Amino acid sequence: MKRKFLSMLVAIMFLFSIMIPAPVALAQGEDDLTDSQIQQIFDYFKVRFSGFSKDDLRELSDIIDKLDDSNQLVSAAFDALGTADGLGKRLNSLGVTESTVTSFDSYLRDWKSDNLDNLIDEFDSQDLSDGTVSAIKDLNTEFNNTFTTFNDTLHTKFDTKLDAFKMARKIFDDVLLDYVKVSYINNSFSFKITDKSGFESTINGILEGKTFTLFKKDQKINPITDADVDNIQDILDSYANVVNSKLASTEKDDLKSYMGKLGFTVDTGTSNGDGGSTPGGGSSGGTSGGGTTPGEPDITPPAAPGQSATVTLPSGYLGVSMTDGQAVVSFSDDAIAKLLDLLTKAQDMYKGAPVVVVVNLSGVDSNNIELAIPQGLLKEVFAADASLRINLDSASILLPAAAFDIENAEVITLDINVTPLSTVLKDIKVDSSYNTLGNALDITLSVDGKAVNSLNKKAEISFDISGLLTNTDKLGIYYVDRENGKLDFVGGKVDKKNNVIKGWTGHFSIYVLSEYNKTFDDIQSHWAKVYVESMASKHVIGGRTDKLFVPDDKITRAEFTKMLVLALGKDPVPYKGTFEDVANDAWYAEYVQAAYDNHIIEGKVAGKTFAPDELLSRQDMMTMIGRAISLTETPDTAYMVLNGYKDGSSVSDYARGYVAALVGRGIVSGYEDNTLRPQANSTRAEVAKVIYGIYNY
Repeated sequence: MKRKFLSMLVAIMFLFSIMIPAPVALAQGEDDLTDSQIQQIFDYFKVRFSGFSKDDLRELSDIIDKLDDSNQLVSAAFDALGTADGLGKRLNSLGVTESTVTSFDSYLRDWKSDNLDNLIDEFDSQDLSDGTVSAIKDLNTEFNNTFTTFNDTLHTKFDTKLDAFKMARKIFDDVLLDYVKVSYINNSFSFKITDKSGFESTINGILEGKTFTLFKKDQKINPITDADVDNIQDILDSYANVVNSKLASTEKDDLKSYMGKLGFTVDTGTSNGDGGSTPGGGSSGGTSGGGTTPGEPDITPPAAPGQSATVTLPSGYLGVSMTDGQAVVSFSDDAIAKLLDLLTKAQDMYKGAPVVVVVNLSGVDSNNIELAIPQGLLKEVFAADASLRINLDSASILLPAAAFDIENAEVITLDINVTPLSTVLKDIKVDSSYNTLGNALDITLSVDGKAVNSLNKKAEISFDISGLLTNTDKLGIYYVDRENGKLDFVGGKVDKKNNVIKGWTGHFSIYVLSEYNKTFDDIQSHWAKVYVESMASKHVIGGRTDKLFVPDDKITRAEFTKMLVLALGKDPVPYKGTFEDVANDAWYAEYVQAAYDNHIIEGKVAGKTFAPDELLSRQDMMTMIGRAISLTETPDTAYMVLNGYKDGSSVSDYARGYVAALVGRGIVSGYEDNTLRPQANSTRAEVAKVIYGIYNY
């Protein structure tokens, strides 16, 4: 039965949560739920669909109705599943068959006709009306009557369907959004699992109760297999075929927008600069000539609010010549004109959104590239407060606006070399805890022949990690400090959707990839071991000593501030005497100043005291995180989210919006007894888990 229950979760997530609008997801979570539990589920959907207008929700429902007007999605999914083995066989054993799903879908259509408009209208209300709660219960009754074996299995594993819903929500947030990449290129959709092993290990951590525990005592779900992941990909492929054949172009454009609002990465054919394989994955394979990347210069809209619009110039628009084994790349006047024209259009079209100008060198077949950047082009890009991204097969380099002075420059060149590790690590002392891999990336930025040794703003470096056999939780980018003979960490944020790792540097030099295997003696059997080791290996958290982490000790406000500043990639800054109770020479003073300058903290008494040695409360932790990532909720939404917890009303006023935002999105979890415990003090282990989530957010 444990393996069979896996099929239920897959059915929920793929046959319902993606294919059918929110009301079905409500139904899947309800079975003799109280009104307040129904409200909790509805509040989650209000948060998840917060970027949608009511018209958006109705349009999305209409699109899905059109997709499945003759049960094409259901039929395609079950054709992909089959019945002889694997997921298809297990679904059938649960009574989840093409026939039963089709039957429920028919009932759902009638239910939506009578109730969906009212349900959408209530997105503006704090609480569901009695009529809507009753309608949802009717839908749930039909669900139970249709899937009786399925329903029995839910109760075998969980105390309530609410807990099953929470697990399904976790799978959506941590598995589908992180590992399913949506592409919409040439008017055609595809849905692809980007990292099979990551998909499998992440979902198994949830199913086995290792990273998210909601099961009854002694219950869990057996892990999925490679074959199961392949089967899920088959379902996604079948969905893409239906979408591409059934929808008109305007409907596909709308669906692309809606999937972006739900949090999926939507690739529209313009690289974001994070592709390639050379530094992380091996040699680029040749230095004998130039190449071209097909396509026209174009604009890609922001994938979601707050993200960048991109203007891309394919390498086919660049001049490439070979000189002594080096590919020398230059811009034509036509290429410059096209880029600047598109830059102006992108700013007009997406007012308020940042713009990244992308120069795609992925078609230049060389390990040694010299890019001559026209001063006039870069001046216009920086003047527009835009960034310049250089895409390689091997990596990506992003220069933020005004990263260096170009006012009087005549010749700006960027030299990029992919170099074997054996060459760059000669005479470098690498501790046995480090495992370097791939190739090194050697970057030199010059203005009028003179190297730029420091940048005004940090540049971003991305390495492709697809195909690497590595533990990405311990992987980082390191600067090769030749002068001092050591490696310096510059970043280790992994973008699982695009299979890249990112770091930030204030100067260009030589950079390598390395795993850092840091652990502590007192966490070997602790539940937080994976989180502590990962964040220690990313140089975000440290132990009380080199060998002891002391996971169950409470954490102070000063300790957490340092962790959060490092997790966000912020640099410590000289202390300015901001708080009366923070000494200039305190070990945490520069981190407190950095947090204050970035509006992460205000102090216990604003501008007066910080209470660095006071134990950290959960609500203060969430307030600081919410400020750090600009995530909060309105008072009405906060009320709705917090009202679902026994002690939600005890959250202090200053923290309510932040606590609701983090809990509503699953960034911070409540406790199994449905409490938040906002005044409680967190342990170092609990904070390590939260910091892990923020670092990978």
